Amino acid sequence: MKLVAWPRTTRIGQPSVDQQGILFLLCAGAAAILVAILVSLGGVKAGVALLCLPLAVGVIVISVYRPFWGLFCCLQLSFVAAGSHRYVALPLSSALDPLLLLGVVAAVTQVKRVAWKKLPKGLIFFMLGWLIITVLEVMNPEAHSFSAWFHAIRSTSVQMVLCTVLAFLFVRSHRDLDLLMHAWLLWSVLGALYGMKQLYLGLNAYENAWLASGPIKTHMIFGHLRVFSFYTDAGTFGAAQAQAGMMAGICMLNSQRWGARLLYGATAAICLYGMLISGTRGALFVVIAGMGAYLLLNKKIKIIVPGLLLGLLLIGLLKFTMVGHNLYQVRRMRSALNVDDPSLQVRLDNQKRLSDYLATRPFGAGIGSVGYWGGRYSPNTFLGQMPTDSWYVRIWAETGWVGLTFYLMLMLYISWAGAWHLARAPSPALRHKLIALHAGTIGIIVASYGNELWGQFPIAPFIYFSIGMIFNAPNLEENDRS
Repeated sequence: MKLVAWPRTTRIGQPSVDQQGILFLLCAGAAAILVAILVSLGGVKAGVALLCLPLAVGVIVISVYRPFWGLFCCLQLSFVAAGSHRYVALPLSSALDPLLLLGVVAAVTQVKRVAWKKLPKGLIFFMLGWLIITVLEVMNPEAHSFSAWFHAIRSTSVQMVLCTVLAFLFVRSHRDLDLLMHAWLLWSVLGALYGMKQLYLGLNAYENAWLASGPIKTHMIFGHLRVFSFYTDAGTFGAAQAQAGMMAGICMLNSQRWGARLLYGATAAICLYGMLISGTRGALFVVIAGMGAYLLLNKKIKIIVPGLLLGLLLIGLLKFTMVGHNLYQVRRMRSALNVDDPSLQVRLDNQKRLSDYLATRPFGAGIGSVGYWGGRYSPNTFLGQMPTDSWYVRIWAETGWVGLTFYLMLMLYISWAGAWHLARAPSPALRHKLIALHAGTIGIIVASYGNELWGQFPIAPFIYFSIGMIFNAPNLEENDRS
């Protein structure tokens, strides 16, 4: 009987292909046994955690040595985390903070390669000022919970400062901008398509269970579903779709290649339909404000005049006619222009009650005192039971008129100074894409009065990245040429 010999090495110290295969099988077998042991001892979660460990290590290494890709991962995570609460009881949104801290580590360890001196002083002044205000709110005597402050400050100020600064430092080229923007548009198209599946084919068991837990009151109106896709809720989905559709439309108008125009045009149509089926009335103001900003920033009369006339025509059709009134989605959007709408009156009544409460509280009631965190950590307080229905009303309730005034100054500075930086971008192709980003940012700034959009996933990280890229417009062009 002839014995099978062990395969020889092809070079000294290097195993042959057969040996590599055997080593791979041995390692895979050992890993499978280890996973099986962990599952038997700690359950499925322990096994899944072990399987995810190599991915986590890879993300950590990439985030430190290639910080741009860490930011790219943050954007993808924001979409995954947005609707994950329906499927797993894991705070995936909290994973954004470690990724951003890794970006800070990269900025500190690569201090000689990072353009710290080019950071826009005005933007940094306002953002750090807002961060300091929110940090000092921990000492607000009206605050009821440190835990609520700790959780809420992340979306209120910390993530905005970190995302904006890191995007300014590490999004260094036109190509980097394209990767982030096109990833956002791709996710948006997938979100719209999945929303169509929900509308025409129905919801899955997890989505039905989520609706039954309470959101059915706001997501099923007169028997019509407000589509939410894989986003946090229908309001966030509609606003994000409006932002993406408008951005794609602007890119279509300014693209030089017909192939790109077709892709951008299809993206715009799909996302705007996604906005329509969300039933989110406030999303209409993302488009109105964003396109208004685009017309002003474009500075071309041949585009401003037709665009203004078309916009007024569409608003007039919604406001003064009954065109398309047999469609529920159109009726829903039309009600956004009705000042006598019952839900608007309820919001105004709530704001009057809040005004009376805050009359003697110039610094508000503390970060995390209203909204989700207020209801969770101080449910028996006046603000813990008060629906805000607006990002700015939330800021007002938490930081008073002092904080709200400073925050509105920050928003105005972003809108004005961002336009000034766009004027310094010498490349038309780059400038048009940055105009699309800025129009989307202004649209969300305006629409955040009607919904809590500014701090929501996945809108928030992309908006913060957009601000960083807009204020870095001249440097993006320099890096592209070099």
